[in-house]
Amino acid sequence: MLKFLGRTCARHHWVVLGVWILVAVGTSLAASKWGGETTNDFSIPGSDSQDALDVLSSDFPQLAGTSAQVVFETTGETVDEFEDAIQQTIANLESIDGVASVSNPLAASTQLLNSQSSPNGTIAYATVLFPAASKDLPEDSFDKVVGAAQNSVDAGLNVQFGGSLVDTFNPPTSTLSDYADEIGLAVALVLLLLVFRSVFIASLPIVNAIIGVMFAGALVTLLENVFTIPTVGPTLGTMLGLGVGVDYSLFILTRAYGELAAGHTPEEAMSRALSTAGRAVMFAGITICLATVALVIVGIPLISQMGLVAALYVIIMVIAAVTLVPALGGAVGTRLFTWRRGEPIEMTRPASSGLFVGLARLVTKHPVVVAAAAVLVMVVLASPV
Repeated sequence: MLKFLGRTCARHHWVVLGVWILVAVGTSLAASKWGGETTNDFSIPGSDSQDALDVLSSDFPQLAGTSAQVVFETTGETVDEFEDAIQQTIANLESIDGVASVSNPLAASTQLLNSQSSPNGTIAYATVLFPAASKDLPEDSFDKVVGAAQNSVDAGLNVQFGGSLVDTFNPPTSTLSDYADEIGLAVALVLLLLVFRSVFIASLPIVNAIIGVMFAGALVTLLENVFTIPTVGPTLGTMLGLGVGVDYSLFILTRAYGELAAGHTPEEAMSRALSTAGRAVMFAGITICLATVALVIVGIPLISQMGLVAALYVIIMVIAAVTLVPALGGAVGTRLFTWRRGEPIEMTRPASSGLFVGLARLVTKHPVVVAAAAVLVMVVLASPV
């Protein structure tokens, strides 16, 4: 089956490539127009903490919603010297639609409440409570809180904001970590170029990973309309998708190179590569899917949803590996392992000696001993300290 699939995809490579690009782009366009939103469910059914939160939500709903801290800081004076400005800010906060309560850091006697102020009286804070969850609040909720404190800023106070409301509506600005995927792909491309000295063998795994993750991410965005998918789900899926996408395609393409070096045509090389390396790729992908889906056993919705999303990404990358990779290999043909387009492939036989050849022979000669040693190492690493 895989042998036939590899030959067919390599022979009709432009058709397969066109279908993949059409599906990936079409799904992405659909997701941009009809995509849903991620929803974080941090509940832990059956736990004591969850029972306490349920009681809190039932009896004191205003305490189980969304909160924001408005921090007032002075430079030299004490906060109670700015009582008029702070009291006006408190009144402004209380007038915001949806606010259940605002804790006033100043008592009626203008004395600071110890629990809401610093010992030297230069810092105090007010807590704003919304009974609704952050996902149910208007988009301008944080902006209204900031606007309510503007008079304190004008009076000379340094005003800062914190709490779950800020986390939701005023996330941190972009940092280098936001481009981790792009940086990782660039590093992978450079390393593959240095190791294989081939533009094609370095770029094809990257192309495969990008197209596969593009389709998987768009599909997950559409599924957000039907299922609860946490914010971290697509991030985890993208990380796994890029990793296995490059790994699986490189595995198959390396095998195809050996077949090309043996004198087979590109179609036959991809066919043979898929019938051998392709089986290993499918087995590895299924193993990862089973492992991530098994997270459902934990019984924590957030973890279960993450596992299912990760499994979906891996399944799509496996499908890409056994269809898109042979098509890419068929399109490149005998130029697979050349530095520049048009150079003939160097017909060399696979190495018969070396570190990895020796390691492979050792493992196949003593499989039980090696397996037992590997299990022992994993048990030691997994044991609690």
